[in-house]
Amino acid sequence: MQQVGRSQAASAFRRTVDAPLELNVGAYGYGLGVSQCCRFGYSIAHGGGLPGYGSLMRWLPEYGVGLIAMGNVTYASFGDMFNDALAALQRTGALQPRMVVPSPALVSAQKDVSQLVMKWDDALAARIAADNLFLDETADRRAARIRDLNEKHGVCRPVATIEAENALRGKWRMPCERGWVDVAITLAPTMPPRVQYLRVQGVSPLAPEAVKAIETIVGLRNAWDGKVVSSLVAPGLDIARMRRQVGAAAAWGVCKMGEAVAGDGSSESTVKLSCDSGTLSVSVSLDPNTHRLTNLQLAPTRDQRCVP
Repeated sequence: MQQVGRSQAASAFRRTVDAPLELNVGAYGYGLGVSQCCRFGYSIAHGGGLPGYGSLMRWLPEYGVGLIAMGNVTYASFGDMFNDALAALQRTGALQPRMVVPSPALVSAQKDVSQLVMKWDDALAARIAADNLFLDETADRRAARIRDLNEKHGVCRPVATIEAENALRGKWRMPCERGWVDVAITLAPTMPPRVQYLRVQGVSPLAPEAVKAIETIVGLRNAWDGKVVSSLVAPGLDIARMRRQVGAAAAWGVCKMGEAVAGDGSSESTVKLSCDSGTLSVSVSLDPNTHRLTNLQLAPTRDQRCVP
């Protein structure tokens, strides 16, 4: 009943000229309306009425919150009331996403994959792999990449937590002697579930020159300074494009540097910026000799439904 049957046109708008851009898209299932918006994610709803009464139900599956209203007024309209109620819940912090519970199979696969990351074992890899895993990329190549990560990052430690996207998909970060290793897996819906997708990526701590470059870029969002830019960038960098990116990023409000999410920490680094209006990622490339900026990319993180 909650699956899309007949789609409705998407709309993107701002409630006021200075409000964030909102995307709304919807469809009709088997008796239930399904929609998605910037603030609340998926919403399931259905209303009804006849002369003398009206009703509406709406619930947010991602939050475990539902609203039901009934009135003895002809075709009673509760839509705006529901919008206000959900907005109030969001403002007060009472609207919290439901935590996805990983399945026992996902928890078990995390332990096995963590063992592979710490020390590759052909027998273990063959036991947990779905049919496609080593057709996508051979076991020998995966083993060689993990050995390279072991050499670069040193001994890594397993963790007990996993960030589950759903019952069969999740990711986690393993701390190592030198940096971290980020791991993501997806299990095939087989019996038993086996690993059909595996990504292992090393992340190194930021070197001082990378920290300085990113802090300078964050500062330029508040006030562009040509002298500072000249001392930061390497010859050939498109400064006009850099200024456009930095200027556009100001729409996210005040930002603070977060954790490194990719790169070697020196010549190539990607860091999350936690901002008032969402999360940005800033990727920088530095000349290995002069430590000057050779490339810059500012982008919203992919987990954001909508941007300012």
